Amino acid sequence: MKKLTETAALIKGSPSFKGNIKFNENLSSHTSMHTGGPASLFIEAENEESLVFTVKCLLENKIPFFLLGGGSNTVIRDEGLDAVVSTRKLTGVSFSKDEGESKGIKKI
Repeated sequence: MKKLTETAALIKGSPSFKGNIKFNENLSSHTSMHTGGPASLFIEAENEESLVFTVKCLLENKIPFFLLGGGSNTVIRDEGLDAVVSTRKLTGVSFSKDEGESKGIKKI
């Protein structure tokens, strides 16, 4: 949990991030099926730059995360997840493989 807290502070304190960061966020309120336990770390990016910055930070700190879109047709286990990055506030953003790699994000 310490690594999650430190990484969250790094993200939140950066001028490259605009959005919300919450701890122990109930994921059932973010899915259309209303399923899921808590996310130890829940990050809502408000724009593309914030999303890219957040994903880079999580990858660099070797924190596994789940990228949550609108939450439709998504079932999350009752035990929850460690880190969730929500793209719910973003509209019209898409990434191709080449675009992501040029911004430092690689598909693993």
